Amino acid sequence: MIWRIFLAILAFGVIAQQALVTWGSLDPSPSFQGWALFIGGLLVLIESIAALFTSANAAAEQVRLKSAEKVVLASLKTISDSTGIDLLCLGGSVFLAKKTGLRQREFLHRELRYRLSDVPQPSDVEWVKGKGVVGSAWKDKHTVHKDLSAIADRYGASELNEASFLRLRADTRGGFTREEFHSIIGKYAEVLAVLIWNSAQTSVIGVYAIDVPMTAVHEKSGTLLNEHPIHEIASSCASLLGDVLQKK
Repeated sequence: MIWRIFLAILAFGVIAQQALVTWGSLDPSPSFQGWALFIGGLLVLIESIAALFTSANAAAEQVRLKSAEKVVLASLKTISDSTGIDLLCLGGSVFLAKKTGLRQREFLHRELRYRLSDVPQPSDVEWVKGKGVVGSAWKDKHTVHKDLSAIADRYGASELNEASFLRLRADTRGGFTREEFHSIIGKYAEVLAVLIWNSAQTSVIGVYAIDVPMTAVHEKSGTLLNEHPIHEIASSCASLLGDVLQKK
């Protein structure tokens, strides 16, 4: 932050002048000693205030995430009760839109992942508009469901070279790089992604994704999440998440 850089410059100036006095290269003066004490005290005061604000913000963020986690768990439990699928098989991930770099490039940051089972583990994917089910929902601004079971069965255990990968249909590649494709494609039978809007319903602030892994045993695996009641549950959850996670 800019104010931290300014403080660092001030601190360096005080330390440098004090060192010159100590070495005898600069004559000490009452005014200098007074300013040194004043600036030193000011630095300590400002850092203390900043630490308090940082601590308060961190505590507030933890409260938000805990509240969001409860909302996600409630939605997964409701889906489990409605469909009969084991709760251990369901996963929920909350992504919020962020910007980075001088050009303010947009991406989705995973703020929360809830899964009672240890597998599958989260994938190392840079989520941008148009990439995967999550990125497609964000780009097109509507709910997206995709049955990935056939693609997972065909390519989950294979290792395509770059040329073979580029020959796949664009819809099959899903906007992923070859490395991302192989890291994620064998994990999930289906994914449902719904938008998270701000409380005023004027802008999209993120995406809520629910997944069923390939290891799940259910007669409707692949299409389980693609039913209107499930979409309604997911959308209601996303609406609550928007209220909980929106920065005040």
